[in-house]
Amino acid sequence: MELRERQMEEASAKKVATVAAERDGAQALVLALRKERLLERAFSEAEGRTGGDGRGTFFDVFKGQLGESFRLSAGKDGSDVLEPLDSQGQPLLGNDGRPLSTADFLDQLRIHPVYGFLFQQRGAMGTGAIGAGGLGNATGVGAGAVAGGGFGEVLNPQAMSASELYRAGFVTNGRSPRR
Repeated sequence: MELRERQMEEASAKKVATVAAERDGAQALVLALRKERLLERAFSEAEGRTGGDGRGTFFDVFKGQLGESFRLSAGKDGSDVLEPLDSQGQPLLGNDGRPLSTADFLDQLRIHPVYGFLFQQRGAMGTGAIGAGGLGNATGVGAGAVAGGGFGEVLNPQAMSASELYRAGFVTNGRSPRR
């Protein structure tokens, strides 16, 4: 009788452990999906590049390379927020000693020498800013759809012709060089 009770207790403990493991796995999956949703939203708001090919998208590269640089936390109002982390898993601090926001961290990544390609670039490609007239092509027609007007607007170098890229590299102080 005692042996049978012990066997039933062991079987029941195994079932409880199995159900607990499934529950923990499901909770981890839910947290991972919530983190991915916030990462995707933050990447999009930071003007992350869209598109890709059969091997993946720019967001996939971002998530694969930098996803562990973020932790899902609860905000002041109880909502989910992303918290940038340093290499030791501690909150990343800004120059003022306070935790860096996700938007500020992504702004830093925009100009990072390795990860900058993941984001749309702002301003001119060279040292100067694009003037109010935008870029022109050989016929004098402006490429406003590609480069826009003033400094701070999104440039899409992949959509520019070779001559536009060349001229954009030499634009200084809002004026293009003599032709």
